[in-house]
Amino acid sequence: MRSWQRITLIGGLMILVGALSTALGPDGAHGPRETVYVLVAVIALGVGGSILASGLIDRVVARQVFGLDVAEAVEALRGTSPLVRSNQTLVITLISEAAEIRVAAEHSFELREASWRRKRLVLRLYTDVARWGSSGGFISIVEPDRTLLEGERLANHVREESGKTRFEKAYTFHPGVPASFTVETFGHFRTNDRLIWTVEHISSDFKVRINDCTGLDGDLEVKVNHHREREVIANMTRRPYNQGRMIEFDYMGEILPYQGFELQWSLRTAAPTVASTDETDAYVS
Repeated sequence: MRSWQRITLIGGLMILVGALSTALGPDGAHGPRETVYVLVAVIALGVGGSILASGLIDRVVARQVFGLDVAEAVEALRGTSPLVRSNQTLVITLISEAAEIRVAAEHSFELREASWRRKRLVLRLYTDVARWGSSGGFISIVEPDRTLLEGERLANHVREESGKTRFEKAYTFHPGVPASFTVETFGHFRTNDRLIWTVEHISSDFKVRINDCTGLDGDLEVKVNHHREREVIANMTRRPYNQGRMIEFDYMGEILPYQGFELQWSLRTAAPTVASTDETDAYVS
């Protein structure tokens, strides 16, 4: 039951109590018992009506914020953004390496051309995993025709820009035909750090899984940045995973540009590690 429904139900019940008190109270008498009936009726009707109104207003506001405005925003953005992402799956894996935390990410998604005309467009991707420490950046990119870009072939389309690594390459997008990509990135972080992940295009249906394979004790928290934040958090699950822990959550429906999540961790290096660099690919794939 949603919050506005609970508020409305409580208000309705109080109004019902007030109505019953009015109906059961004897007419024409002015004793203590009758006074109690009157007071209960007045308080219940007044407070119940106020609560009921609050619930209905909450519903109207919710429809405005999470319904009409978001739909209008998506339609407006479609006119300025030529590409729309869908069917996204993101797997983030944390592994302990010496005094650092290696964060590997595998991001799969489909891109569609928004105008339903064949177009040659430049796809630009920034490193999804921010870099700190020894190294970081793109590992590989699987293109729509299943071509694997890695090593020198990938380096030809990657450059450093403002402290980040950027991938840039032109692709032909056909109307009604989704173009599938799989992007692998990595970065090194401190044991007490955070990762901010945001979407770059208008998006929908985004599934996220976070695997903590460090074997370290400490806190691992997720802050959601989305117009349906409560629903995303309510459906978030946590469970053990390979001697570590896993967090899973979904964004169902629209995701606006720059929405996403923040992953924070504070891990203790005194605990033994359970993963090495050689195991990274097995965790990510």
